[in-house]
Amino acid sequence: MMKKMVLPALLLLGLCGGLTGCGMFQDSKSPEEWFSQTITGLAGIDSFSFSGLASVRAQDQGQVQNFAYTGRLTGHDQLTMESVIPTGEAVQTTGLQARGITGKTVKVTNFRRQDGGWVRLSSEANPEDNSPSLTRLNPLQQLDGIHGLPKSIKVESSAGRGTKVLRIELEGSSAKDFLAKQLESEMEGLRKQPGYTHAQSGQKQKLQTLWNQGDKQLRQMLNDAQVSTVYHLTINRKSGFPVRLTSESAIDYINLDGAQTRETMVNDVSFQP
Repeated sequence: MMKKMVLPALLLLGLCGGLTGCGMFQDSKSPEEWFSQTITGLAGIDSFSFSGLASVRAQDQGQVQNFAYTGRLTGHDQLTMESVIPTGEAVQTTGLQARGITGKTVKVTNFRRQDGGWVRLSSEANPEDNSPSLTRLNPLQQLDGIHGLPKSIKVESSAGRGTKVLRIELEGSSAKDFLAKQLESEMEGLRKQPGYTHAQSGQKQKLQTLWNQGDKQLRQMLNDAQVSTVYHLTINRKSGFPVRLTSESAIDYINLDGAQTRETMVNDVSFQP
């Protein structure tokens, strides 16, 4: 009688073990819940760092520009980011050294968390810097920004041990509006640079004319542009802390010569607690 009673129990145990191994019981959260949990948890951490690589390819120029950057959050709300032009020179930032990147710092930007977003406090740039604005590369601003946007989130099956990978794709109109907001913010930031604010009245008028032309061209370009943006967020399953965030954003637009072209930005950032 004992054998007859034990056998079903062992079968049930084996069956349950098999189902658990398939993830049917250990993965009750939806992709949206995983994402929200990560954003909420990240907002409650006082300090951590990250390092990233970005590349921009303009189809009409046939060139790829590569940039590296680091960031350090302190005191919960204070963020400092530095961008680096890859060269043969040594980098003094541990995050980039670990990734085998050499170069020199060309831009330092400070941010403060405010009203659910990130406000740029100051920015110092090397004259030879032509990297994208660090506002656009700020992964915390990216995550906060896409949190409230219409999007689809799916779980990828290629996650490594102990991690969860989410594929996040913004809806077309949301991707365009989000990019437009970032680019317009960058344009406004140009008028806060020392070269503009400290210029004499005559020079400032010329700079304002150039700014107006650039702002008009940007709005014309965005008017008929098509934008697609996809993120992949890797999360530590146990802590919910982000391990890695990659993104690819493509914009199809009419350039100043009236030709259809595409610009693609690929970004890859790793987080360190």
